[in-house]
Amino acid sequence: MKPGFILVVLVTLLSCSGFYHDNIALVSPGEFELQIANLENPQIVDVRTQAEFNKGAIPGAVNIDLNDDKFKQKVEVLDKYKPVYVYCRAGLRSKDASKLIADYGFEKVYELVGGYVNWKKNINP
Repeated sequence: MKPGFILVVLVTLLSCSGFYHDNIALVSPGEFELQIANLENPQIVDVRTQAEFNKGAIPGAVNIDLNDDKFKQKVEVLDKYKPVYVYCRAGLRSKDASKLIADYGFEKVYELVGGYVNWKKNINP
């Protein structure tokens, strides 16, 4: 197979995945903390289960379980024109949630890399 053909196939596959939007940004725990600290009433969404949320959460976060049948309805009460900060336990559910939130028309979504585990390890040990 020609190297050029492989490159074209890879670019096509990656561009068709459609996972990330222009309005989703991955941020480190430090950047996440800095941004939410500089906002009045930041919109922080914890997409873990209620049981996980009850064991500890980022201050100011609201719990909207990604697996809740009313996830979309609960998210859509947020302001679409203000940034939304999303996290889960380790970063897997927040990827799905960030894409959904962006699909719902939110202008800017910040996804915490490594989730609550990474935030707790780096910001609030």
